[in-house]
Amino acid sequence: MTLRITPVPTDDPRILRLFGRLRAEEVRVLESSAETGVRVLDLAGLTSADEEGLAALRRLRDRGLEIRNASHYLAMLLV
Repeated sequence: MTLRITPVPTDDPRILRLFGRLRAEEVRVLESSAETGVRVLDLAGLTSADEEGLAALRRLRDRGLEIRNASHYLAMLLV
């Protein structure tokens, strides 16, 4: 598995959880998923991201999406 994007089963359907590895090949899918009214990306299940994946996460964050539960390592890379 490279990347799986799933809605978090809560009262707020605007949260997506990412699992696996975010690579350049999945950036377009992530960005289109985030355009559906998503407000939060939960990275608890994200194990790694390549440079294009990190750049996409930064762009989404800069557009106002909240990044939650990133590992310490990923959080450092997103600064």
